[in-house]
Amino acid sequence: MGEVDADDQRANSVEPYSYSYNVWKRALAAVNDISGVERAIDEMKRDGRVDSDWTTYNNFSSIYVNAGSFQKAEEALKELEKRNVHKDLAAFQFLVTLYGRMGNLLKGAEKYFQEWESENPTYDIRIVNIILIEAYCNGSMFQKAKELKGKVRSKKVKANVKTWEIFMEYHLKNEDMNLAMDCITKAISIGKKDARKK
Repeated sequence: MGEVDADDQRANSVEPYSYSYNVWKRALAAVNDISGVERAIDEMKRDGRVDSDWTTYNNFSSIYVNAGSFQKAEEALKELEKRNVHKDLAAFQFLVTLYGRMGNLLKGAEKYFQEWESENPTYDIRIVNIILIEAYCNGSMFQKAKELKGKVRSKKVKANVKTWEIFMEYHLKNEDMNLAMDCITKAISIGKKDARKK
């Protein structure tokens, strides 16, 4: 496959903006042309018409993680952090997922949960599930997961189906079928209540 660059985009009347740059980088990464990805990054930075958003740096990080270039991935993640991702659920999910793929899930999760908590006086159980409960369970820190669930409950926020699925998976891995079944029962009960509300 030949190289695809900004000149090709212009020749085909493709206006280089954030989305087209992201697609271009993905195409280069798909053929393992990491130097090409870096050229695209440099050109995007020079292009005054392109406003880099959090998806841009998420793409950078993901490409570098896939290529095993963890130092460069971390540099891109630092740029992602500057985009106030703790205010955006989707961005937050990507950030923590990428840290997890780099082997830094728990450290990163705790840091970003604290940031999110300071910015958001009301809890969102989806954030709690993604950021810490799942991280603690995957890291065999079940007691900390239970303590966090208790903290959430004290703030009048209820566990949802996903919360109980995470605990269920933990108990299944540890071959505790009674506790796993209890989690399944609670998840089904919540699911039925949610269905009735629709």
